[in-house]
Amino acid sequence: MAPYLAPPRAMYVGAPGKHGYLNLGFELDASGKSILRELDRRAPLIVQQELYFDEELPGMPCVYILSSGGPNIDGDRYTQNITVGKGAMVFVSTGAATKLAEMKDNYSGLSQVIYVEEGDTLSSFPSL
Repeated sequence: MAPYLAPPRAMYVGAPGKHGYLNLGFELDASGKSILRELDRRAPLIVQQELYFDEELPGMPCVYILSSGGPNIDGDRYTQNITVGKGAMVFVSTGAATKLAEMKDNYSGLSQVIYVEEGDTLSSFPSL
């Protein structure tokens, strides 16, 4: 890793748009439908509004994580926290973590913490 630990020649690590975070919290509403209850984010990470498209699981939302900054590049640091509350279910998908640019000076990092209680469902594609 030593050759890739030099400061990036472009924007520094931690500059606006280089350190994105995302906190998602899902829980059941009064009718038993899973909803996105908590959303806290910092650019460049974005989450689309929940979609309910599965006829077999009409109470399961699908959310798609996007990155407004394009591919991950030198010095990007992203953190994603996903919490699925008791009895809730969600389908999370992303292309944001799979787009990588050539890195010459530094590295890009993504940390994910996923909390799923017993009996909950979290599906993802591609794998988170």
